Amino acid sequence: MRKAWMTFALALLATFASRALAQELAAAPAAAAGAEDEKPSPAAIYVVNPEFPVSHKKKTEQGQIVLRATVGADGAVKGVSIVAGKPALAELAAAAVRKWRYVPALKAGHFTASEKEISIIYRLGRNVSIPGEPVSPVPRAPKEDLTLEIDSGTLYQGKKEGVVPPKALSTPDPEYSELARTDKFQGSLTLGLVVGNDGNPLDIWVVCPLGHGLDERALDVVKSWKFAPATRNGNPVPDLITVEVSFHVSGGREPQFEYGAAPAWGPYL
Repeated sequence: MRKAWMTFALALLATFASRALAQELAAAPAAAAGAEDEKPSPAAIYVVNPEFPVSHKKKTEQGQIVLRATVGADGAVKGVSIVAGKPALAELAAAAVRKWRYVPALKAGHFTASEKEISIIYRLGRNVSIPGEPVSPVPRAPKEDLTLEIDSGTLYQGKKEGVVPPKALSTPDPEYSELARTDKFQGSLTLGLVVGNDGNPLDIWVVCPLGHGLDERALDVVKSWKFAPATRNGNPVPDLITVEVSFHVSGGREPQFEYGAAPAWGPYL
């Protein structure tokens, strides 16, 4: 089976930026080593895609929704307000975001409540790749309580606390699933990943799914990736990152959602 044209981006959970989910998700500046972020930001570890009405229109309609989410110190979304967008679709998007889970924002070494602006570019029409859930059981959450591990100092998060993040050394490409290839389905998915102090993935799960068998393909391959581990004060440490995997095929249908694609609104994760 031929391989997909696959692009990937490593992004800090603290300041996740990506190409799509592709310009995505223009990154917020990382804090200087050893310094606190000026504006603490939560990091998404579980994302639910909105469910929009199926459109059979031949011409693709595109729009944008901007939401503001309040994330509690426990990582749960406490409230969502609509900043911009068609009301009916924005309500559906808000309903999905209320189910999201985050590693809460850190300020002065303590988890704190914060706000997050979320931008969603959407497409409606016949020729659109609508994301779905994984077709088989895959991890949709980390094995351990990440907040407890970060709080106890046994896990670090991106560049916070003077950490130099891991560097990918070996990153084999995933292959398209037969279902996705046949349907000319394309889009991006996001994985959460804890890289151990030996450079091997310790824990991996699907943060934002794509469906069509592509989540499984991405998980299977990223499990085999090798990293130079993150370091702090010259010593290797376990670190929490995200990996975005984008699948593209010639003549493919455009993805329904792009998260955080609007430069004016910043990253969503």
